[in-house]
Amino acid sequence: MKIAKIEITDKLFLKKIKDSINRIHYVECGLCGAFRVEAIELARVIHSFIDRSKDASDEPNDSYSDLLTGITESPGEFESFEEYQKWEVSNDRPAYYFLDDDDFGNKKYGSYDEIVLFCDLTCNCFSKDKIKE
Repeated sequence: MKIAKIEITDKLFLKKIKDSINRIHYVECGLCGAFRVEAIELARVIHSFIDRSKDASDEPNDSYSDLLTGITESPGEFESFEEYQKWEVSNDRPAYYFLDDDDFGNKKYGSYDEIVLFCDLTCNCFSKDKIKE
């Protein structure tokens, strides 16, 4: 299981994420409010925050896109379709089809199984001090 941690200093943003995630997809620390969430569910929530209107503010959308880029990956370039198929069969991370807005087949895949989101560095919940990612 591959786990990453993300420190979010804005407590209101952390609460917004937590309120948007279905409770069956995360576990919360009762002391500091940090939570461990399934990566695909976090990606769905962050993707839903992106404002696609013409007069949308770039700053929050850029932050959301950066966060999604940090927890997903693209397969990269392949010399042939057969090489890509071999990679896809051996890849154990799920494709996040909901991120393919343009429907050009630019699939994004999860980089992690779970993400620990926190704002309190002093609490040692979820052994976040041992998570390297």
